[in-house]
Amino acid sequence: MRRILPICGLLVALGGCMSTSPPDYARGLDARDPRFNSAQCQDMRKQAATYDPNTVGQFAAGMAASPFGGVVASAENTRRKRFLTAMHQACSTRPVPDEIDPNKGVRPAF
Repeated sequence: MRRILPICGLLVALGGCMSTSPPDYARGLDARDPRFNSAQCQDMRKQAATYDPNTVGQFAAGMAASPFGGVVASAENTRRKRFLTAMHQACSTRPVPDEIDPNKGVRPAF
């Protein structure tokens, strides 16, 4: 039982880290938005199509082999959220949703 809880916690954390991929987010953008056909938005959508989070296999191996696996996961999650925020700002006139904003939920490290 004691071994199952940490494994379940890790799986939940990984699920949260990889919830929205850039290609999926790009496909879900509103094509009727005035910014959707802008040059910046088109460029961001092209970048989203080739977005590489260092492949899931390497990520999982790093998590298993490294005592700093959580730091690696957090850094990739922040990088992905920054990319999604930039894409949202280039392609939408709506406010940035909390779930992709890298500044939401940040707590001081003291």
